[in-house]
Amino acid sequence: METERLPCLEDLAVVEAVDGSLSLAQGHRHQGGTSVALQVFGGTRGISTDFHRTLFLGHPMQAIYSGNILGRVFRGTGETD
Repeated sequence: METERLPCLEDLAVVEAVDGSLSLAQGHRHQGGTSVALQVFGGTRGISTDFHRTLFLGHPMQAIYSGNILGRVFRGTGETD
């Protein structure tokens, strides 16, 4: 038997708006025992508080890096010093 769990903070989610468009979101804080506040990336147009679907992906944001960048210092623009 599977048990449902609340998403962890910083878990990623895909939110479907009423018009069918998808937005990426991240768990921001738990509100009570059954709801989670989300930080939606890319705007909230079309997302209704009455109807939307949310799929939690079960992991935080991830990035893959090459070994070639180890030990380098980058500026905010991604350029090396």
